[in-house]
Amino acid sequence: MLPIKYRLTKEKDFERAYKKGRNFGEKFIVCKAARNGLDFSRFGFVIGLKIEKRAVARNKLRRQLQEIARTAMGSIKKGFDIVVFPKKEAKARDYEELKQAFLAALKKAGIMK
Repeated sequence: MLPIKYRLTKEKDFERAYKKGRNFGEKFIVCKAARNGLDFSRFGFVIGLKIEKRAVARNKLRRQLQEIARTAMGSIKKGFDIVVFPKKEAKARDYEELKQAFLAALKKAGIMK
């Protein structure tokens, strides 16, 4: 599980990332990233009802994405707030496909070291 220190929890943090962040994505993952002025990066995951109606499936997808972010934390540059929006196709993908798409999106944005 991603430690709370590395999670976006407040609405104002999400809003700042929405407004000031830039978009990037890969296949079935879309992200917004904005500088946060901290010495670590934080992640937020938005998985709405359009992705999956069942809470169990939404939470599974959220947990998988959090685990990918946690394992990649050492290779992610410091000082970013990153909001992750999986597309509808993401729910049908396995963990390895999600991991490849998520890390490719971060590389494309220049957030990976």
